[in-house]
Amino acid sequence: MLDVQLAVVRPALYRATLPLLFNIESGFSFAVFEVSDKGWIRQEITAHPKLHDAKSETGIWRYLQRAHFHTGRIGGYTVAMILLASRSGLRPGLV
Repeated sequence: MLDVQLAVVRPALYRATLPLLFNIESGFSFAVFEVSDKGWIRQEITAHPKLHDAKSETGIWRYLQRAHFHTGRIGGYTVAMILLASRSGLRPGLV
């Protein structure tokens, strides 16, 4: 019974793991390339000075971190909800 339910939601689980993969990749990138990433941000800010102010560098870095945090949380929540729905008594067409 469980194998049938997982077969129904397997495509959704594959799609739901994409944010988790992005989360892992961005976390690895932050750990390994933080200095070069911040240098790239600084380089782009100096290339477009009319678009940025003094807080732009820290703001952009913080938005990149937020993307990392949110994809991890949303991806994990989505996987949990898919597994919960697959274990419920819903018909396969409703899961």
